[in-house]
Amino acid sequence: MIVEIAIVGAGRLGTVLAVAFQRAGHRIVSASTRTKESADGLAALLPECVFSTSAAAAAALGEIVFLTVPDDTLKTVDALIDWRPGQMAVHCAGARPAGILIHAMESGSRTAGFHPLQSFADLDAGLLNLPGSSIGIEADDDGWSLLSGLAQVIGATPLRIGPDDRALYHAASALISNGTVGLMAVAAELWSKIGIPRDQAVAALLPLLQGTVRNLDTVGLPDALTGPIVRGDIGTVAGHLAALAALAREQAVYRSISTWLIDLAIERGTITTIQAEALRSILEQPKPGGDPGNL
Repeated sequence: MIVEIAIVGAGRLGTVLAVAFQRAGHRIVSASTRTKESADGLAALLPECVFSTSAAAAAALGEIVFLTVPDDTLKTVDALIDWRPGQMAVHCAGARPAGILIHAMESGSRTAGFHPLQSFADLDAGLLNLPGSSIGIEADDDGWSLLSGLAQVIGATPLRIGPDDRALYHAASALISNGTVGLMAVAAELWSKIGIPRDQAVAALLPLLQGTVRNLDTVGLPDALTGPIVRGDIGTVAGHLAALAALAREQAVYRSISTWLIDLAIERGTITTIQAEALRSILEQPKPGGDPGNL
């Protein structure tokens, strides 16, 4: 079954979904963009699409309307659209329930959430990364059948998420995606203290990160964990804390993550109870001035 799809907010995510759906055989009948210049840039990618700077005009043409707008604007955009019975209003916000589209529901449209569990830096990267990714979907049974099918035809895996679980689902998603970028920034900042520029640090650390991701893919948790915690190397951890003594923010990140690594090491069976208690002692009880304590 070919579905006629409207995209409200054809930015990076909206454009990736539009092109992916079109390549899968569905029709992108309309899309709204902020400017006419943006529409002109997308015309070659979506030749059958009617472009508009009006969300309402774009939404009027679709059977399924994907709202790929910033999360905080969903209510405003929803209120601008003349929804009708038979339409499906689908937002792509990870943490918001489908029920946030109050105007759509009151107008007799069905509502749902469709959140691609992937980052979209640009169109080419997004289209490359989308296959094999999961998509968190909130919908009733009929909506689930339709939207899970749409996820599968673009090479993604549908993942059903309840309305009360979306914020926790999204927090975990943001932690692994954005948090990894944040950890790279922290690591690069630490290397800057020893004279290594950020771009050089990222280039050197990226293969290590990529190797870790491969390990996660190959052996999973907890076996992908390596390093001093999983070895029970208390002296090395103490040395790290001493080196971070004057760097409160970076030390806080190190302490917080390392306490989680202790749990993984215990699960893996590589450290004893005594080693775990010693590690927790130095990680969870920082001494004044950042002193890791006597070991």
